Amino acid sequence: AGWVARQLLPNTPVMPGSYSWNKVMNGIAGSSGDTLDLGPLGEYTGEDYYGRRQVLSRALADTLTGTKIREVDLDQEHARQIGDLRREQRELRASMKSAARNHTLGARAKASEIERLKGLLRQNAEAQRAVPQP
Repeated sequence: AGWVARQLLPNTPVMPGSYSWNKVMNGIAGSSGDTLDLGPLGEYTGEDYYGRRQVLSRALADTLTGTKIREVDLDQEHARQIGDLRREQRELRASMKSAARNHTLGARAKASEIERLKGLLRQNAEAQRAVPQP
């Protein structure tokens, strides 16, 4: 019932229960550091759906102007980028092994494909070194 009501209500920060209202209330709670209990209007913890702390300035920028601002965990972002590159590296190595075992390719085509994949592996290694450290 609450979900249906939010779908029908206008999305404005002055309308209790709307998404914008909830974001601003969580921004107030997050900025104060306390849980905000508004009785029948709800309890606001100051965190978003993903558990990130909300602050009033970002909530207002988002709800009033549509500007999306979020904090970035540099360690987490570094780990994600390195993980993506390592996954690509594993796929390239698997492709090299497949090419080496491929009996339908001629010797020249096989060597050419393996060299192409080695070049991609070198590019991958350079990209890993270029990922900024937090």
